[in-house]
Amino acid sequence: MKALSRIDYFGIEIFGVEVFSTDGEFLDVEVQEMNNGEWVKPFIKKWENRPDALFSASYGVPERLLELFSN
Repeated sequence: MKALSRIDYFGIEIFGVEVFSTDGEFLDVEVQEMNNGEWVKPFIKKWENRPDALFSASYGVPERLLELFSN
């Protein structure tokens, strides 16, 4: 959940999350373009008791952060 706190802190937008098991089995997907991100934490939380769950996300980084690290 540490990564989720960074999402809030830096203002990262999450557009979609895919969930896979460590053996490559597809488990779930959620896509919510043009949203406030409130769906992300509950979606991830429903997998917290599955130790083999891996997450992949599509995300947007605010322009101000890109400018900070572009030099």
